[in-house]
Amino acid sequence: MATSTPNLQLVKPEITDKIDVSIANFAQNADKIDAEVERLQNKDEALQTSLNDVHEHVTTLQNDVTAMDAKVTNHQKSLEKHGESIELNTGSITENKADITALSEDILSIHESIGNNATVGQENQANITAILNEIEVIKERITALEAQQGTPPEGEA
Repeated sequence: MATSTPNLQLVKPEITDKIDVSIANFAQNADKIDAEVERLQNKDEALQTSLNDVHEHVTTLQNDVTAMDAKVTNHQKSLEKHGESIELNTGSITENKADITALSEDILSIHESIGNNATVGQENQANITAILNEIEVIKERITALEAQQGTPPEGEA
């Protein structure tokens, strides 16, 4: 009796099989082999298509990675430039703070001077008022003395 192969279940003829049975089995085996070859070819085509798709995706990803590397490099250069600008600006800020401190001290000094000048001005005003009062007193005395001597006051003669 004929046996079958384990994978494709092909019929293996026995030496005792009749020729017409062997030919019939050969035809069945040929159909099974042809069907399996077709299935494998279809699977090979599907795998090749998938492989091509994967290759395209990998190429796209490689291009994207290259583009991203370029962007990262540009951003790093930009960050370096901004870092240098920040350093320069930090130095300028430090200088400006020192200038502001010096100017604040100058302003305080000027305010003190203004306060001192105001005090001196008030003192001068008080002195002027006192001197004017003394001048009035002196005028009154002169007028009184002139009246005692009979001399007309200055400007009346």
